[in-house]
Amino acid sequence: TEWCRPLQEKGVRYRVLMLEGEPAAMLLDAIRRQHADLAVVGRRGTGALRELLLGSVSHSLTHHAPCPVTVVSPPERHG
Repeated sequence: TEWCRPLQEKGVRYRVLMLEGEPAAMLLDAIRRQHADLAVVGRRGTGALRELLLGSVSHSLTHHAPCPVTVVSPPERHG
């Protein structure tokens, strides 16, 4: 409920789903079944090479989702 509180306060419609399986495939299936207007996903910011080797959920969604996808990067770390 903490993560969804800002949506509730603004009156934004949303749905929470708990899924098990390969992340990109599960998210693509949920996007299609829910007829989503928009998908918002985060990224770890592990770097292009690591994402290329391990695969990237956000990359897969931006190429295969039937709706727009917004990818949110982690905040920059200073130190």
